[in-house]
Amino acid sequence: MSAMGKFYIYDNWLRSTALVHAGACRNCKFGQGKHSLNDDARRIDRWLGPFPSRGKAMTAAGLLRRRNTRHAKCCMVAESAAAQLADEARREAQSDGG
Repeated sequence: MSAMGKFYIYDNWLRSTALVHAGACRNCKFGQGKHSLNDDARRIDRWLGPFPSRGKAMTAAGLLRRRNTRHAKCCMVAESAAAQLADEARREAQSDGG
């Protein structure tokens, strides 16, 4: 499984939230997250994964039965921007080639 195909679930049981993140997300960092791993005394969350697809991660997140289960907005925005850049590059390459 390539790094680009990895997805993780951020599970916060205090807030009853499960968010699916792309592994490369700045908040996820391939399941490492933003917070210190040494802060176990106050841990209210965890990262689960990796999952090979967004769909499999969403299915697993649903099994957690959190009130708020969804795709992380930060990843959706980043993926949308990356897709737009790829589309522009493809169109530009096609127009240059012919």
